[in-house]
Amino acid sequence: MKSVKSKSATTAKPVTAVKSARKTILSEIQNRLATIDDLQAVIECSMDGHIVMANDCFSGMLGYTPDQIQGQHHSRFIDPVFSQSADADYVRFWEQTGREERASLACKYRTADGKAVWGQINSVLIKDDQNVPCKVVATVTDVTAIRNRLDNLAAELKVRTDIMNITSIVSEANKKGEILNTNQKYMDVSQYSREELIGKPHSITRHPDMPKEVFKEMWNTIGHGKIFRGVVKNRAKDGTPYYVDAVIAPIMGENGKPERYLGVRYDITETEIERHNARGVLGAIDEAFSYIEFDIDHNILKVNKTLLELMEYGSEETIGRSHSIFVVPSFSVSEDYRRFWDELKAGRSQRGVFKRITKSGKTVSIQATYAPVKDEMGRVVKIIKVASDITEQVKSADMLKAAVD
Repeated sequence: MKSVKSKSATTAKPVTAVKSARKTILSEIQNRLATIDDLQAVIECSMDGHIVMANDCFSGMLGYTPDQIQGQHHSRFIDPVFSQSADADYVRFWEQTGREERASLACKYRTADGKAVWGQINSVLIKDDQNVPCKVVATVTDVTAIRNRLDNLAAELKVRTDIMNITSIVSEANKKGEILNTNQKYMDVSQYSREELIGKPHSITRHPDMPKEVFKEMWNTIGHGKIFRGVVKNRAKDGTPYYVDAVIAPIMGENGKPERYLGVRYDITETEIERHNARGVLGAIDEAFSYIEFDIDHNILKVNKTLLELMEYGSEETIGRSHSIFVVPSFSVSEDYRRFWDELKAGRSQRGVFKRITKSGKTVSIQATYAPVKDEMGRVVKIIKVASDITEQVKSADMLKAAVD
């Protein structure tokens, strides 16, 4: 009898321990579910989309009571534009929930007072004992603030992109330099169609005048993840040259290396041609005339070689010094000299034959025009002088006059 009693007591202890462990685990699960229920919006839906259960978090997010939600079709609380479109993500989402174990979608809800709320749904398909889908359980996270921020950023990006497409020549290229995409302005300026550009290297518009070193520098720069900027001469389909101020930036991949390149170019053809013409004009002036620039206080800003040779100065001896170094000291403090510069500051040009003194003290005669340069508001910002040496002509005229006298 003692042996049987001892065996029964021994058997009872493990059973009690198992029940106690199960009770503890069940209690822990219930506590976790209660915590989740307090923090996370949860719904259960039938396979046809009707809401079987909605917790307080979900109903509170939409401004309803649980009783007002339960039994309603889930689409009843979705923004109509979002849910009713035939090709909407919402329609595909419910099709996916019936086929796959998990599905997710950002849904646009409407609250009881009509406000828009974005909820990120993550659903799990539940099956019965026969492995047949019987319901869908989903958590819904309020992502309205994030979605609004993304929408604002998207709207801002669209405005920036629209402005860029109007003002700039834009293209996108792969790592080989092959064109992936272009905007309309790129096609208009280059005279190529989209079909003629996509898949082609950017060299399709390269002008033969452009040195290869420029493009070597460009690829070296963007290949190291840096932004390149430079003036590039291109050629349109009909051979017409055009100039662009090009900015090319790498788009970096997850590995920290460039995976695509974005090029934004500004058409500066007119400006560049004017600059070339101006350079040619200034080159011709440098060859034939003395040229000098002054600030409004008649200090020397720039002087060409012809004038330096005439006045016997070096460049470093003139830059920053007053024009008065070219006149006799008595004249530099005279009323006539002051009036001369006052007229120029007032925007009135001065022309005539002027006597000037070289570094060695020789007197030279110049036929000169002093002209004020004005800014966009009409204010004088500097003075330029273009002159020619007429010393010998003046000497000959003086000798003739003396002989006649």
